[in-house]
Amino acid sequence: MLLKSATWVAFVLFFLLVIWTEFLLFYVSLLRCTWPQISESTVDKFIYPGDNSKPVKILLISDTHIGSRHQWIDKTRRHWLLKRAFKTAMGLYHPDVVLHLGDLLDYGFFEPEEAFEADVKIAQNIFAVDSTTVFKVVPGNHDIGFHHRLHPYTYARFHRAFRDHSPGTRAGPNSGDSGDVGGGVRLWAYRGLLFVFINSMALGGDGCRFCRRAEEELQLLTKRLQCLRGELALQSCQDDFKAITEPGSDVIHPGDYSHPILIQHFPLYRPDEARHTPYKSDFDCLSDSATKQLFFAIRPNLVFGGHTHYYCHRNHTVRTRTDGSWRTEEWTLPAFSYRVSKTPGFILLHASRNGYAVRRCHLPTELTIGVNYAIGLLLILFVYLRLRRRASRLLSVPLRHDGKDSLKGTVAFPQFSLLLWLFMYSFLLTSSGYFNYYWLLPIFI
Repeated sequence: MLLKSATWVAFVLFFLLVIWTEFLLFYVSLLRCTWPQISESTVDKFIYPGDNSKPVKILLISDTHIGSRHQWIDKTRRHWLLKRAFKTAMGLYHPDVVLHLGDLLDYGFFEPEEAFEADVKIAQNIFAVDSTTVFKVVPGNHDIGFHHRLHPYTYARFHRAFRDHSPGTRAGPNSGDSGDVGGGVRLWAYRGLLFVFINSMALGGDGCRFCRRAEEELQLLTKRLQCLRGELALQSCQDDFKAITEPGSDVIHPGDYSHPILIQHFPLYRPDEARHTPYKSDFDCLSDSATKQLFFAIRPNLVFGGHTHYYCHRNHTVRTRTDGSWRTEEWTLPAFSYRVSKTPGFILLHASRNGYAVRRCHLPTELTIGVNYAIGLLLILFVYLRLRRRASRLLSVPLRHDGKDSLKGTVAFPQFSLLLWLFMYSFLLTSSGYFNYYWLLPIFI
């Protein structure tokens, strides 16, 4: 009876270890990351803050690379981690808006319809939000393809599936959408903030179908922003701006201007990184000409991108001959997926019409999860052996039937089978293609 009690204690401790590692560890890691407070240094006193306007809480994620075609252990484990990370973040922060900066899917641009629908269902399950939260997605190169692989069908398919993920407003395959999604330049107004969504892959500048539409929409957007800034006469602002208005946008009245927040998948142009190899224009970042075009057309004060899978913060100073200069801050998001990043995370943006604050948050890494399992299993092993030794002394019965004390030699078969089962279970939980914890095996053998 006492020996069985030791086994049950080990199982209970292992159950608690799983609860800690798979649930509580995420909360403990994210409790240290709180909403940043808007400081006076970021407040633009020339922008009217609005009457009784509250800052908007925005959660930004990128590069989740969801795929039903991944190896089964890989996809099961990584999709579980994605879901736990997202649910924990939503439960702790309760954002008003969630913005996904692209590469939501891993094979979205070339997989057949059946596989695409399977990935859409997985994404809906992982990123389910309630009716009080707005979920917006901009496409990435894994979603619709790089510039040279853009196709109207795959672009429209992704647009219909993820244009607005919020319950009740999400566009579906049979929603009646015309399928013409243009070049991917959209203006979205939400509670006094102006967001500009850009399809980065349509900024090739070589006259392709999507590039031409993006150029036309960018020109229309420039005029729209000039009208809101009061730079054009009202007679010149009578155009139909519906073509560049994001579905679900608030009504924008004359004078409702705030510095736009640029949301896209690619980072802005950068020739190199101090700790990384030089970037390849149009593949790793936007081209220099496309970056300058966005600066002068939109005049953003904040730019958010993804694609590179690692975090970066840069300051840009834009100078003009007529309007002086202004400063733009750019944040490149780390990947949210454990499959493509050793240091997954996300960004919290606390923004008002005339101010903002940004903070990066770290998710527990797979190495941290593996170390927690290793330490926990060692403690379980220690407790289990101590209980069996105590039970054998109380009963005065050897653990093996060959007259030898098993605790002085090799581990008895019941002990070994239990520990091997616990290890194999934790191995399946903490290992797949990108990280493998084979180095844990010698600890238990």
